[in-house]
Amino acid sequence: MPASALKAAGARTAGSEMKIEIELRKMLPLPFFPARKLYVRPDEIRLKHVLASPAPKAPELPAPLLRAARLQEEAEKAKALEYERTHIMSRPFREIGRYTSKAFFDLFQAVKRSWSREGFTGIYVKEYRYKLDVSGGWALDGGRALDRLVTIKLEA
Repeated sequence: MPASALKAAGARTAGSEMKIEIELRKMLPLPFFPARKLYVRPDEIRLKHVLASPAPKAPELPAPLLRAARLQEEAEKAKALEYERTHIMSRPFREIGRYTSKAFFDLFQAVKRSWSREGFTGIYVKEYRYKLDVSGGWALDGGRALDRLVTIKLEA
């Protein structure tokens, strides 16, 4: 079969192999040092377990209960909006409270994760072991795409 026919049929050629980009970052970011990037084939990556958890099944509620819940939610939103409109002077204090509490919460979560190593899993790339951030990082659609592309070797 000629090369043009193979290309038209969608067969892989040596130059068109799919590669995955892996960005290696330091735990303590140093200025002026960019993150290292690796470009590897999917068969060179190995995981110990599946990254994506199965989607939770939502219980099916009858239509009258769903309608009542939606009406109650709309009433609560209208009440909150009315409160915002009538209490203008205290709005900056409510807003700053929301943002500062989130910032402190995120800071404490990051410190906890760094000490307990929570939210990381091992990943092997070309027989080197790295830590993959599964809770705070970006891993292709919650890990579902990565699970389909790489080798998963379940260990007991």
